[in-house]
Amino acid sequence: MKKVLNIIVCSLFVMQMIGCSALRPSTQPVSFTCEPKEGVDLVVSGKKYNCPVTIEAPRNVEMSIEGYKDGYVPYKKTVSYHNNTTFMMLDIIGGCIWAVPFLGLFTAGVKDLDETDIFVKLVSGTMQPASPNAAPTKP
Repeated sequence: MKKVLNIIVCSLFVMQMIGCSALRPSTQPVSFTCEPKEGVDLVVSGKKYNCPVTIEAPRNVEMSIEGYKDGYVPYKKTVSYHNNTTFMMLDIIGGCIWAVPFLGLFTAGVKDLDETDIFVKLVSGTMQPASPNAAPTKP
């Protein structure tokens, strides 16, 4: 009987820890594609990149995106984040059984960015110089 009880307790522990959002990474991959395909300078939350690129962005921080290219209107966008209800529910249910999963509600793992595949389309026509601060550098 004691062996069966130990197996049940260990199984519950493993199931709770697998669903705990505290174990999720604090970042998530975000892919950027651009039109035109070449020569677009991106500034994502203050860091400079050449498009196309995939970056690791924090899950729980708004992300500002700017795109520049000579002869095109600059692109600006902000991507926000939201609570991942699946992981929130797992943390709440697990916390009712054992208090530790409640800690996951205060971590970045319970959040997700609203968008992770971002298409940056620059519009030509209005001749705008590219931002001098947007010169691409290696991240």
